[in-house]
Amino acid sequence: GKEVETLTEWMEAEAKKERQMAEAKVSELAVALRAETERNLALEGEVEHANVERDRVQERVSQMGETIMATRRELSQARDNIEEVSRDAEQKCEALSATVRAREGDIRAREEELALSVA
Repeated sequence: GKEVETLTEWMEAEAKKERQMAEAKVSELAVALRAETERNLALEGEVEHANVERDRVQERVSQMGETIMATRRELSQARDNIEEVSRDAEQKCEALSATVRAREGDIRAREEELALSVA
């Protein structure tokens, strides 16, 4: 009877130790899981922040693209305007040159008339 009692107590003590070790392990795993969960939340926050930053950069790039396109259109318009003004100026110069030549012709004709009338 005494040996059985001692064996029973020993088995109960072993079972208690096993349960305490298991509980300690569960507690340790729970702490590790909480830490992992916190790390994951922090990473999710960083990812969210990075996504917001990426969206902001993409928006900025898009705006810069639109600005570049608008600037190109303005430059193209300015080039067209310059070419038009240049053509107009050229035509005016040609018209003025023709007028000058015609007047020089008139002056020579008058000088010849004068020369003839004097002679």
